[in-house]
This record gives sequence, structure tokens and C-alpha cells, in this order.
Amino acid sequence: MAEISASDNVDEERISGRDMAVADTATPMMAQYLEIKGAHQDYLLFYRMGDFYELFFEDAAKAAAALDIALTKRGKHLGEDIPMCGVPVHAAEAYLEKLIRKGFRVAVCEQMEDPALAKKRGAKSPVKREVIRLVTPGTLTEETLLDARAPSVLAALGRAAGELALAWADISTGDFALESVAPADLAQALARLTPREVLVPDSLLADEWLGPALKELGSRLTPRPPTSFDSQTGERLLKNLYGVAVLDGFGAFSRAELSAAGALVGYLDLTQKGKRPALKPLSREIETGRMAIDAAPRRNLELTETLSGERQGSLLSVIDFTVTAAGSRHLHQRLAAPLTDPAAIGMRLDAIGFFLAKPDLRESVRRLLKAAPDIARASARVTLGRGGPRDLGALRGGLACARALRRAIGELREVLQPAPGELLAALAALTDALAATGALSDRLERLLVAEPPFFARDGGFIVAGAHAALDESRALRDESRRVIAGLEARYRAQTGVASLKIKHNAVLGYFIDHRTRPLRDARRRGSRRGSRTVAYCRCAGGCRCRRGSRRARAAAPLFPSPRRSLADLPHYPGTPPRGGSRIACRESRAIHGQWVRSFAGRREFGAGPALADDGAQYGGEIDVPAPERVNRHPRSDGLLGSR
Repeated sequence: MAEISASDNVDEERISGRDMAVADTATPMMAQYLEIKGAHQDYLLFYRMGDFYELFFEDAAKAAAALDIALTKRGKHLGEDIPMCGVPVHAAEAYLEKLIRKGFRVAVCEQMEDPALAKKRGAKSPVKREVIRLVTPGTLTEETLLDARAPSVLAALGRAAGELALAWADISTGDFALESVAPADLAQALARLTPREVLVPDSLLADEWLGPALKELGSRLTPRPPTSFDSQTGERLLKNLYGVAVLDGFGAFSRAELSAAGALVGYLDLTQKGKRPALKPLSREIETGRMAIDAAPRRNLELTETLSGERQGSLLSVIDFTVTAAGSRHLHQRLAAPLTDPAAIGMRLDAIGFFLAKPDLRESVRRLLKAAPDIARASARVTLGRGGPRDLGALRGGLACARALRRAIGELREVLQPAPGELLAALAALTDALAATGALSDRLERLLVAEPPFFARDGGFIVAGAHAALDESRALRDESRRVIAGLEARYRAQTGVASLKIKHNAVLGYFIDHRTRPLRDARRRGSRRGSRTVAYCRCAGGCRCRRGSRRARAAAPLFPSPRRSLADLPHYPGTPPRGGSRIACRESRAIHGQWVRSFAGRREFGAGPALADDGAQYGGEIDVPAPERVNRHPRSDGLLGSR
């Protein structure tokens, strides 16, 4: 494929508009691509082809420029070259991170069947492919795509009956909440949440008051059709999410709140293709008790990020001495929404004072927390089917750390002096959570190895002895020779056939082979003058030809039974030379100076003297008097050649 510069000017309208409209004139594979791309016009399509995700047409031009990779071309469509670029599947996450940071959205299209099945439908039949996920800034869960110490918020703004509501969720941790907002406070609420993506109805962009504030979001803004914000549809989606008939147990929600929350859940269904994250019960944020800071003062104060958008140099980076990623995210949320309620402030200070008064306990708790993995994000990946053995190990380690933390703090509690402030509620929540996850913790401790691999395909993350069928499969993988040898010995004992063997080839796989005597070329034995011993093979025709071949089929009628002697074989009319046997097959064309004759399309043997009852049978050893002269046919392989 010829390469062209990524900076070359590509006429996107010419490539996209005409190509999408005439997909029926393309090759089957390109027609499939155009059909899938037509359903995801706003996304870069990662089209799986073998070990690469390929991009074509204007997607290739955009991705090549953003990722700084070579832009090539593949074939022609409508008489013009098709721009193409690709990224390896195993390194796709690194490229996804770059694209997401630059404001792109990606549709991941995977192969859904074995290419061998597609070939059976026809030489040009494309492999079945489907989009399995839409990657957007607010729906990331991969560890490599997220900032471990910052929340990843997806927000949705709904309007109904003249009211506004804002719902938000972090699918990497499961947090899910909403609140009613006044139009004048919308910019303030968005600045506090710092969402990575905001869903809004198309109609709000034209609103006189809301439009300017929303457009300031830039690439974080995701317009959606107004039907996605229907309040009745939102209520139905929430009931389906939590598996309840009514939402009374979660609170009384307005139509605007149902609109916003429902649009968010519907968007998760769309992007995750049916794999819903495990969201926590929906809660309502209370506006009172929290300091309201406008967007401009918040930006100038550099509470969580500097004016350039970086964490380093902000107030958060200076005071953040947390030892876990989850703790850093929690501090980020508290600093973004300072308390104004004196009672809540007092409870928080009492908990801090408790640890300040006990330095030994404080250091012990920090040491335990430092070993705690990010259990929230690990559980989110497992729920969405993107987790691996290491995420299961994180769950196990997090639960073990929680038990140790509960014991360390619980030992210091006194009946007459309970834990103060927020610590009391935290201990109660920790105790309830440990009781609910006890069975899971025991199972993970019992089944997982000490150091699980990163990918499930690497295997070896279940301890030996935990599953009998798995242990048997591992034995076949690691000790296949010993297992096959044992199976051979067992089959020999059951059948009484000492020559039974288990073999393998690329065509049949494993199979059982049985020959009563291995093939041997005829060879001279002994030194008796005037005679020699010839060993014959035991195939169907008494010759060295392969079973089932034309030679074997031609000679098979001569040997209907392996126990027939030479005297029983049909012979050519006439008497053979006295004292000798005329024995021939296609491998030996002449004996005693006479060419073997063909009769009725098969070889005939001269009748010799009957073999004695000494156990000699067809395929055994036969003494043949040595002729004075043995003629060799020009096409003979010399099986019975003279010396």
C-alpha cells in the first residue's frame, strides 16, 4: 500500500457523502463498513480486521492527524483511493486515550464470528461485525483511560414543566445523584461537578438564557434528541434499572428530575450496548449547607485545577496527602463543595480530632489504607465485563483491608465513648458492607491465586485443586505426553492390542492407530546359500502401497483375509517353475525372469507350494529359492532386486 502524508488535504464531504449513499456499489466488506458507519456518523469507527482496528475515509484522515500515524490507502471506491489507517488491537487503549482527550468519540466494531465460518458462506462473504461499545468522555472505565485521583462525571440536563434538573453519575464508581437547579445557578452547578460530558436536549441550545452557558462546555457537550428526555420514558428506565415497580422507596421526583435521570440511564444503555453499570441507589443532593461558588471565582481560586486546566499547582495538589486514589477523589469532591452548615462542619472536625489525638492509630490506619486497591473502579469494570483477574484480586485485597481497618478502629471504641462525628457513621457503613460481602470475600480468597495476571486470556488465576475439570484441562495442556501415554496404556489393556497407538496430525487431530505389524521393506536375512528371506508388509494388498490408494484397491481382491497362504491365492493359468514361487505386486514387476502379467485389471500370482503349518501366514516371512537371475523392470522400485 502506498503511503501519503497525514497532513494531505482530504476532501471529507466528497469522501463521505457520495460513498455512504452508494454502498451497494462497494465490495462486500466495504459495503458492511459503510452500513455500520452510516449508523454512527458522529463517531470514529474502529473497524476490527484481524489484529488491527482500521479506519477508512474521513475517519482515517482525522485519526491519522490526531494520533500522528501514517495515512495509507486500501483499494478504490467509486474510482478513488480509500484513505486508511489502523492501530493494533493490543495497544488500542493508548490510542483511545489520545482521541478522547482531543474531543473525539469512538465506536468500537468487533468481529462476532470466526472468519472460517464466513468463508463457508462464500469466498467474498464478510465476517459478521457489530458495534459493541461507544467510547465517550463520560463513559470510560478502563484504568489507563481515567485519572485515578479525579472523578469521571457524566451529567444530563433535563427540563419539564418549566423546571430544570441536573442528574450525574460516575460509572467508574457507581455514584448516581440528581438535584433541581434554577437557570441562574446552572453554570455554578456545572463548575462544581466538572463533568467530562454533559447531555442536553437539542432544543436547549437555542434557549436565550441557557444556550450561552451550555455552549461554553465545548467538546464536553453532547446534544441528544428531545425524545431521549421524556419524563415517562425516564421513569420506566429507572424502574427497569433497579428492578422495582415504583420509585417511592427512592424518593419523590419531579418530571424534570425523571427527565434528566432517564436520559442519563438511556445514554448508558446506548453506549454500553446493554451492559449497564452497577449504579448506586439514586439520591437527591440538597442545595442548602453547601457554599455556592460561581464558575469565574472558582476558576480564579484554582481550587482543583489551575487556569491552564492542570491539577499540579492547584490548592488540591497542595493539601492532598491521601494515600489512596479513592481518598483523593473524595477530597476533590469536598473541596469543590465546601460545607456551610455548622453542625456538619462540627461532625467532620470531631472525626479529624479523634485521629489527631491518636497518632499511633492514625499511622496504623494510613498504613492499612496504603495497601488498599481502588475497589470501586475495579468492581465497576467487573460489572461491565471489562475486568480481568487483577480486578478480582483488587476486590479481594480491598475486602481484606476493610476487615483489618474495622478491627483496628473497633478495638479502640469504648461503650461509653463511641467514635465521634463522621467516624461513627463510617464504621456503621463499613460493618454493614462487610457483612453483605462476606461470602464473596471467602470465595475470592479460596479461588484466586496470590498474584493474578492482568488478562484472563493469560490463564493461571484459579488455584490448583479448586475445580476438578479445570485441573484436568491444565494437565492436558502441561503434561500432554504423559496423559497420552497413560491413555495408550489403558486402551491397550482394555483391547489386548499391544500395537495400539494414539497419534496426531493436522488433518484428523488425535486418533487411534492400530497395525498388527509395522511396514517393513523386504530385506535380505541370513547367509544360507541359495535362499533368502523376504518380509512382506501387512497392508490390504500385500504390497507397500498406502491403504485406500489405487494400488491397494487393485491388489485387495488377492488378499481377502490376512490368514491365507500363498497356495490359496488365485494363479495365472499355467504351471510355475518347479521348486519356486512366483510372487509379485506392483512394487516388484518381475520374478524368475518373467514379467508379471495383468489379467482383468488385477495382478495374478503364480501358485507355489503350500506353506507348512509352522505359523507362517500372509504378512509373515517366506523362504523363496533364489533365482539365478532376476530381471528388474525399469519402473520397479527393486523390492526383490538381485545382488
